[in-house]
Amino acid sequence: MLRAIVFLGILVIGSGGVAYVGDLIGRRMGKARLTLFGMRPRHTAVLITTVTGMLIAFLTLTILLASDKPLRKVIFRGMQILAENRTLQQDNESLSRTQRVLEKQAEKSRLLARKADAERRSADGRLKSAQQRLKALSDRIAVQQKELAAAAARLTREQLKLESVQAQREVAERSLRAAQTQLRQTQTLLSSARREAAEAAKAAIQARREANVALLEKEISIGSYEDLLNKPANFTAGEEVARGVVTYSHDFSVVRRAIVGVLAEASHAAIDRGASVASNGRAVVIPNVVAAPGAGKESFTEDDQINALRDEIVDGGANVVLQIIAKTNSVPGKPVLIQVRPYADNFAFAKGETLACTQLDASRNAEDLAGNIINFLATSVRSEAEVRDLIPRIKVARDPEDPSPLQKRYFEMDATRLAALVQRVIVEGGRVTLCAQAAADTTSAGPLSLVFSVKPAEP
Repeated sequence: MLRAIVFLGILVIGSGGVAYVGDLIGRRMGKARLTLFGMRPRHTAVLITTVTGMLIAFLTLTILLASDKPLRKVIFRGMQILAENRTLQQDNESLSRTQRVLEKQAEKSRLLARKADAERRSADGRLKSAQQRLKALSDRIAVQQKELAAAAARLTREQLKLESVQAQREVAERSLRAAQTQLRQTQTLLSSARREAAEAAKAAIQARREANVALLEKEISIGSYEDLLNKPANFTAGEEVARGVVTYSHDFSVVRRAIVGVLAEASHAAIDRGASVASNGRAVVIPNVVAAPGAGKESFTEDDQINALRDEIVDGGANVVLQIIAKTNSVPGKPVLIQVRPYADNFAFAKGETLACTQLDASRNAEDLAGNIINFLATSVRSEAEVRDLIPRIKVARDPEDPSPLQKRYFEMDATRLAALVQRVIVEGGRVTLCAQAAADTTSAGPLSLVFSVKPAEP
């Protein structure tokens, strides 16, 4: 900028100087009346003034160009510089746009970098947490390895003890073999006496069994038979007395108490029917069972059978339903002989689950509708209950004309409830769909409670 001002100033001053010098030369030459090339003095003065002005301007411009290199570039390359300037301006604008795009991208990159940094810090936190958990696990593994090493050491000691015991056992076996050799020699001498003693023992056992059977038959014939003839039975053979669920436990004593608790419930039910309490403190008795030959005892008592049932439940590892069934007909004033039937207590129905559905014509009379509903319950609903392993309740029909007094009942449906259900069907009218659903979650032990839905049948 400064150079341009200096150049313009020199140019203005030089122009003024050229005008002054030209005017001065022109006046002098005009006064001198000089001629050049045959021209008139006035024209000669104009020519000399013009040439002098051109020479002064040339010298001035030459001095300026010689002394200022940028000025030379402006004079000789001005247009090219202007063109390059325009090109550079366009490039500058393009670079500015590129710069703005890059700045936006850089801003996005910075945002992504900050987000990545935040995620990295979060990952670092999770890594530290995982490393802490890994360290805790490593510590636990180290402790367990120490315990395992200690257990291995104990096992080694026990193995050494076992080897010592085995060595002692070998010595004892050798001694035993020697003693057995002597025993066989002695047994050869006593074999005949032992056979005779065994035959005598068998005869004594058989005699005791015959005596027990005779005594039992005598007691039944004198007491129970007369009672059954003269008194109404409070329980029929095969009828269910009670039932209960024994929850699984690995503790034998807990399982036994649960079994005894179910027997106590059966005792209360028997007492309600008029049974008397036996010597075991309950009104129900599990009769003794004669043991098979070689069992080590003559019979299995009630206590033996309870313990066997306890062991079976513990070994099975699941909940069990105990169904108490009358073994024989019984009369009031006597304890009830029973047998215990164990069943697995499986899940049967969920609350609200549909067992079966049927379609009914509500325009029919109430008697026909009741018959259709009873048939639906006795077939479809009963079959579904049987398929789901629901344990039926064995009850007596108490109908003298019924040839099969014992009935398996999976659910209860009295006349009042049946009449109400028939009325619901009639009120709905037309073709209806009747569905039976479980009123609550139900296992094999039951009881199965039913609720019914009545809605118009789909066309």
